Amino acid sequence: MLQRAPYFENCHEEELLALVASGYRQNFSPHIYICREGEASETFYIILSGSAEVLSERTQQRLAILNEGEFFGEMSVLLGLPRTASVRTLEDTTVFVLARPHLQRLLANNTRLSEEVAQKLAERQQALQELGILPDPNDEKEDTTPLDWVRQRLNLIFGLQFGR
Repeated sequence: MLQRAPYFENCHEEELLALVASGYRQNFSPHIYICREGEASETFYIILSGSAEVLSERTQQRLAILNEGEFFGEMSVLLGLPRTASVRTLEDTTVFVLARPHLQRLLANNTRLSEEVAQKLAERQQALQELGILPDPNDEKEDTTPLDWVRQRLNLIFGLQFGR
C-alpha cells in the first residue's frame, strides 16, 4: 500500500519495512477532522483506505479530495510550518501515521527520495501561494524559487543537502 504513495513508490522493500515498523494505522469515522488548519504537528499521513477532503478554513474552499494511496501533512512536518489546511474524512478512512523523526531518517538515507519530496513540496507550496494561503517567499528574496526555498527549509530543519 505504501508503494502507491508518490513519495514511496520507488523505495526499496527494506526501506518500506522499516517505515511500516516506525508508524501505525489509525481509523476514522466519516466527517471527522484528522487535523486542523493552524495546528502545529509532527505527523505525516498516508490514506490506506477511504477518502478525505482538504479544506481551507481561511478561504472557505475545498482544496482537494484525497483518496487511497495519497498523503498529507508533509508541509507541516517537513517545513516546520503550522498546518496549512484542515483534513476531514468523507467516509470510513484508515490512515498510516508517521512521525517526523522517522520520516527524517528515511529522507536522510535516501537522496533521491529527498529530492522528490522537495519537488512535491515546492509544487504544493506554489499552489497554496496562488490561493493566498501561504505567503510568497520571493517577497523576502528576489532570486529564490519555491524549490530553492523548500530545499533551504529542509536543510535548516533536517540538515539535508541537495544536488543541483
